Amino acid sequence: MEKAVDRSQGVPLRTSAQLHPMIHQAAIDTAPPTVAFVAGAPHARLRNFSAQAIVDQGIDYTIIGGRFSPSHGIDLASQNVSLSVAGTHGFQFSVLPGSFRKTGLGGYVASEKCGLSKTEILLQPFSSGDWAYSVGVEGFVPGSKSVTVSLRIGSQAATGSAKVYEF
Repeated sequence: MEKAVDRSQGVPLRTSAQLHPMIHQAAIDTAPPTVAFVAGAPHARLRNFSAQAIVDQGIDYTIIGGRFSPSHGIDLASQNVSLSVAGTHGFQFSVLPGSFRKTGLGGYVASEKCGLSKTEILLQPFSSGDWAYSVGVEGFVPGSKSVTVSLRIGSQAATGSAKVYEF
């Protein structure tokens, strides 16, 4: 197994399994996160990727969501899912394979409490082949008017910009 490396620092990253058994919240800090990819792994593109961000400043809660079209099949039982948000403040987390539960509407959800912060992610497939994603993070506010959102599912990845809507 190849190691993930923070390319900005050249430092090997610990795997999610080493840090937390279900979801690893890599950063809630004031520095934008660096998205780590496994060296040598092929990267397919999540096509038609969109991202939006909504922040409730009164309770420090951020929702990131959008849609995408996978280049090939998604199998959440065998693929890692990672999402990062880069703004004035950054957030990054990963969900290990097999951690998602199926919802009554055919979607997949995973959640975890990490310290005072709770993170929930929903992935919802559509009959057209497109997917929607929604991530809610308690205790996180990006601190900027726009953010860069990166989503990776298995070897498929995409990055996009999102305007931050605050209320």
